[in-house]
Amino acid sequence: MRNLFICHTQAHLILATGLSLGRFKNDENCLILFKDFDLKHNLEHRVQRLFDNCLILKGNSSGTKSLMSRIKWHVDDNRVLRKSIVKPYDRVFAVCDWTPPVQYCLKRCLDLSDKTEFIWLEDGILAYFQNIETRSGSERYAFTKYLRKMFFKHLCGIGSVYDRDFNGMGGLKLFKQIYCLYPEAVREPYCSKRKLVSITNEEYFLGVSNLYDTQRLDIVSNSVILILDKLDSYLFPEKVKDVVIRLKDDLAAKEINLYCKLHPREDQMWAELNDCEFLERSIGAESLYLSLSQMGDSINVLGVKSAGLMSAKKMGFSVTSLFYHSGEQNDDLVQFFEKIGIRLVK
Repeated sequence: MRNLFICHTQAHLILATGLSLGRFKNDENCLILFKDFDLKHNLEHRVQRLFDNCLILKGNSSGTKSLMSRIKWHVDDNRVLRKSIVKPYDRVFAVCDWTPPVQYCLKRCLDLSDKTEFIWLEDGILAYFQNIETRSGSERYAFTKYLRKMFFKHLCGIGSVYDRDFNGMGGLKLFKQIYCLYPEAVREPYCSKRKLVSITNEEYFLGVSNLYDTQRLDIVSNSVILILDKLDSYLFPEKVKDVVIRLKDDLAAKEINLYCKLHPREDQMWAELNDCEFLERSIGAESLYLSLSQMGDSINVLGVKSAGLMSAKKMGFSVTSLFYHSGEQNDDLVQFFEKIGIRLVK
């Protein structure tokens, strides 16, 4: 059997690696990575070693902004992809299916075989809840949505691949299954429109442990690690700041150590937290949890709505959310956290 994983982020890579080393270990496993993160040399080397065939291309974070430069970028990518995707696959796993390069990959695979299984690979929190209920860009208005459809479906030759069962990532009609970490907590329309397949704890750990080294961290037992979302993702940042400051003061009074972990792309910080001990922001949350796995019983992971909370739970940590103090309302988020055993402080 031949499998193709089309990934964009480190979270996607973890799942692809875990599956390729787990249930598909006897298959030929190939990877196309549109890198939407700073891919360090040592991680790139590991990725290339873990897959039978690996193609790495620029992702959406490459800085390409103008329309003409983006069109040229996609044309160049398609030329590379056309030369790379030349044999049919039995299974194709994809995320970020709203992007033209991914749709081109899917179209290329479909042209090679109509027997290929097309599967959506979980993209973090989206299958469980939406982070912010806003719409922007060409998806905001019906007319621009129509123009986008005509451009990609007909002018770019994507054809029927562009057709959707529902709007949003993972909505392409081509997808019949979703491979996910928590199938029992998947929300509508994903849970009714797709067959759900569970990614096991063992496969998830295989992905993390084969992609990352353990770090030497000076963290004491019975500590709290605060996983912060990117600050501009909070609808009411002042409320989040207030509850975090109260938490910091309360833990200090109880002589409990607090370590703060910023989002890797964070470019600001609240002055009131300057006296906190910060962990290296470039270390991914999953790498952090791997390094602390032997201390899982004595470390409490705390956050608001970060995807890092669900991965901490998957790796066996005690996890608490401050979401009720953020000023936001999101029933899907609350139900998801409750279903997977994340405690919500009221």
